[in-house]
Parts: sequence; C-alpha cells; structure tokens
Amino acid sequence: MKHITDKGFAFYIDLSVAVITMFLSIFLITAFFGGQTENKKQEIEKIELETTAIFLADSIAKNNEKGCAEYNSEKKRVESGEILSNCLEEFEGKEFGKVYLAKVIISGKTFFGKAGKKCVTAKRFLKIDKKEEVIELVFCELEGTAS
Repeated sequence: MKHITDKGFAFYIDLSVAVITMFLSIFLITAFFGGQTENKKQEIEKIELETTAIFLADSIAKNNEKGCAEYNSEKKRVESGEILSNCLEEFEGKEFGKVYLAKVIISGKTFFGKAGKKCVTAKRFLKIDKKEEVIELVFCELEGTAS
C-alpha cells in the first residue's frame, strides 16, 4: 500500500529543484548584467576622456588666444594648423577641467612631459615652426576626478 506522503515527497523534491534552478538562473543573469554595466561605465569614461583630448588638441592647433595657432597679420586671420613650438611650453601640465596636458611628442621626439595614469593621445598633422610635423598631445586624467 502506498502512502499519500510518497507523492507529496516527490512533489517536494521536484519543486525544490525547480526553485533552486530558478534562483540560480536569476543570480547568474543579475551578475552578468552587473558586470556589463561596469564595463559600459568604464567605456563611457574612456570615451569622455578621448573626446575631451580631441577637442583640446583642436583648440590648441586652431585657436590663437587660448591655443598656439599663428596669427597672420597680412591676411588678418588665424592660420589654423600652423603653430610655434615655444608656445607649447606654456601648456606643460596645464589643467583643463578634469584633464591636463601631460606630454607633447613631435615627430617621435618627446618635447616635454611625462604621462600619468589614464591617458589618451590626440595626434595632429600640423606645421610647427613652418615645418610639417606630426604632433601627439597626451592628456591625462587628474587624480581623484574619475566619475
């Protein structure tokens, strides 16, 4: 003769396995999306740093007042993309919000500086002292300003 509890016990084991499987699945999904969120946050921080570096490099190359672009008095305009190397020295270590200009490399030779942590490089093809050169401006995040 079978007892009524035999069927109940089988149902209890079946339900326990299903609940454990469900909770394990929920835990794994939550852990996966938590990791994805952290990766996306780091990607966004890097993109923000790269965007800032690009804008600052353009500003240095194309601005006369806040950058190093030469002013042509004959044409009465700024010569975008033509700079003087001695002007770059003024920017050594200068802070721009959350970043600073850490290093300048002109055609593979370090002009000044030493890179810190969390840095990005913006490269530009410019005329420096009337000579065509590739300039690399290395911008680094200031300590303690991470989002």
